[in-house]
Amino acid sequence: MLTGQLPISINPRKLAHAETRIAGSILVTDLPRFAEAIIDPEGEVALDLQFLQDEEGFYVVQGSLSVEVKLTCQRCLQVMHLPLSVTCSLAIVWHEEAAKAVPAHYDPVIVAETNVALTDLVEDELILALPIVARHEQTDCHFEGNVEASDQDGDNTESSTSSKENPFQVLASLKTDT
Repeated sequence: MLTGQLPISINPRKLAHAETRIAGSILVTDLPRFAEAIIDPEGEVALDLQFLQDEEGFYVVQGSLSVEVKLTCQRCLQVMHLPLSVTCSLAIVWHEEAAKAVPAHYDPVIVAETNVALTDLVEDELILALPIVARHEQTDCHFEGNVEASDQDGDNTESSTSSKENPFQVLASLKTDT
């Protein structure tokens, strides 16, 4: 098991042959694309990754990543704290054709070169784990508007749209008058 100072570049196939486990942490500031997607790039990502070769011969990376991030709630526009806990199950492949053969329980990762940056693997998984629209739970949200008029996805319900007056109703009466 590798702990302490994590390697910058890894050969995932070689690590899988040796059934290596990597555990440690990476600063969020070392993940520039992920840091750009959140409000405050402070803290560390805790990681625990196991590299192995499965019974089908695929080079696999399995493990977990966790970090707490700050995002902007898109409902109230206030800062929200979101604990991200990612479980990854990746299959390392050389090219896109090989990715098509990967079983459904793995996510394919195309690594054309011998070595890959460990931060790239971690960063991609964390970016995919971020919510598309960050929102507090309704009980925690500071939104002053009418939250009950919207369903969980923020779409208006039929009852709220039917109570509104149709602004084009006047045009219908003009059409019948001529």
